[in-house]
Amino acid sequence: MNFLASLVQANNKPLLLFGQTLGPFEKPAHHRIAQEIFDIAKVIVIRDQHSEREAARFKDKILRGVDDAVGFKPVISSKAKDVVDAYFKNNGGDTICGGINLRRWGNSRSYYSKIAWEMESFSQAFPYLKIKWFFVPMETSVYCDDRDEGEELVKILEGRNCDITLIRENFSVEEKFHFLSRLDFFVGMRLHSIIFALNSGVPTIGIYHSEYYRWKICGLLKSFGLEECAVALENTDDLSALIGTLFDKKTHLKKMILEKKDEITRRQQLMMQNIIKVEA
Repeated sequence: MNFLASLVQANNKPLLLFGQTLGPFEKPAHHRIAQEIFDIAKVIVIRDQHSEREAARFKDKILRGVDDAVGFKPVISSKAKDVVDAYFKNNGGDTICGGINLRRWGNSRSYYSKIAWEMESFSQAFPYLKIKWFFVPMETSVYCDDRDEGEELVKILEGRNCDITLIRENFSVEEKFHFLSRLDFFVGMRLHSIIFALNSGVPTIGIYHSEYYRWKICGLLKSFGLEECAVALENTDDLSALIGTLFDKKTHLKKMILEKKDEITRRQQLMMQNIIKVEA
């Protein structure tokens, strides 16, 4: 990255860093490389307050923004939409649809049993409703496939009082976005699964598994007024209660999330316009 930054500088082009989570830079070499890039950059747009500390020497260049995926509005074909909607076609008025996404990270699988127990606890708390869970994979490549994590979760829940369906299709980005928009609530580990759900006004809980992801997920949820919905992977004891709170307040939360998204998007567009005007 610092080579690319140097190349941009050598060709007399401005380097603009957008929607970044910076650090934590724990190794001296990483810190040095980051400082070289910050020195070359004209603008550094950060998406969480922790990142500001990593670039403290360059505070005059720092602007506060969000991840560039916030405000994403994909266009989906009617055929692709029908494929997704088929998962929801037999739902009655008493059916509640929740989603979950997990990713492999170190020993993350050792926590799946606890997460499964919390999912089952939530499902049992509303005996008068039909609660359907969907595991929604975001990464489905040969190098990294969330469906493997879904398989693990489904195995744990087999024979238990929790209805879960693993989405096995290799959905496009547009189909994933539309699927998440159909949910009543969502629990996710991958950042862009959380962003996609929030973009559609879906009350969302973010699970983080490292300091880096704590910064990203906490910063994102805070910008939507949902800072209490950031949960550490190793501390999901109150997950079912938190899901219940989201469910109880889902109408109010959906309205708040969509209003926050519109506000964030307007600020982001204005910031972009000002940056382009200055650098033009």
